[in-house]
Amino acid sequence: MPPTRTSPLPGGAIRTHTVADAAMVARMGRAEYAGKRVIWWILGPAFVVGPPAWSHVEYTFGSGDLDLLTLVLSPVFGAMTLAVFAVSLIFVTGPRQSRLRIPVGTPIYADIGPEWIGFGYGDVYNAMAVEQIARVRHIASSLVITGGHTTLVIPDELVPPATRERLTGRVIPQPGSRRPPTSHPIRPRVDVRDDGAVRTVARADAALPDRLARATRRSPGVLLTAATAPMPLLGVALFDAAQGGLTRDGVILGLCMTLVILGVLAYYSTVGVRAHFRREVPAGSEMSTEIGRDEITIRLGGRIDVVRRRSIVRVTHVRATESPGVLVLTCIDPVGGFLIPEELVPTHLIGQLRHRRALR
Repeated sequence: MPPTRTSPLPGGAIRTHTVADAAMVARMGRAEYAGKRVIWWILGPAFVVGPPAWSHVEYTFGSGDLDLLTLVLSPVFGAMTLAVFAVSLIFVTGPRQSRLRIPVGTPIYADIGPEWIGFGYGDVYNAMAVEQIARVRHIASSLVITGGHTTLVIPDELVPPATRERLTGRVIPQPGSRRPPTSHPIRPRVDVRDDGAVRTVARADAALPDRLARATRRSPGVLLTAATAPMPLLGVALFDAAQGGLTRDGVILGLCMTLVILGVLAYYSTVGVRAHFRREVPAGSEMSTEIGRDEITIRLGGRIDVVRRRSIVRVTHVRATESPGVLVLTCIDPVGGFLIPEELVPTHLIGQLRHRRALR
């Protein structure tokens, strides 16, 4: 096991360092995939309930026989298939993906403070406010910390035992128990640091979640997903055409898959994302940006993201007629989109970000 070093950070935080070895990287991969509840919520019904449900659909439309033995045995075989798939995903795919992301010998570190926790390696760094933590699980000698749509996987070697016990045994506050008053307007305060970084601090107002939700609906990722939603129908049509012609079952299957994708996307981009931002950035919560030469630190409520400027491939300025706009940063490392309310970016820096020029 590689040695772990500890160094102090400002504000009472500490940084623990070590070097990733093969066993540690494999454990982190297993913990990451075992802790993805959404995957198992989707795959469980798909494998166990899907086969008998499809048999009933075929029987309803008159294209098949309702075999009771099939209805009884198909969930059993589905559960067995799910078990084999889960073992492969956790013990093969997880460690393999983790090794690609964190090669053996890579220096890794964790920042542990009274108000936030972070984990980084190479050019990648993610942090989370302690008040934003929703769930902490101890899997495969690693802490899987989830909050909002961020997940940190930190090996035990980087977490002091006392901190690990405190996190795994902590009582998560109920939603609304720590929400500040709802009457604070956005009043940005801009500071320029000695190194040239520009830090802007403000407090969210009640309209911010709706603005962020609107920007998400118009972001490149959501638009691309909507454009590719008919792909299952097209794939089924091409497959049937290669087999000699379209079939009713194929069209029904393709339409169902397309409608499910569009339905999930519609719910996410309207109800789901608005509810998410109302929890993450309630009125009165603090938000800030720190724009430096090499990276941008974004804090919205309790969520903290660090984006390397060279990883930004596109900046979309989603404008609104009656309220300030939102900047959407599309990045490749880490992959995803990041939102910045327009108030948190000084006017002279918006053009620089959109053209990805260096900070001046």
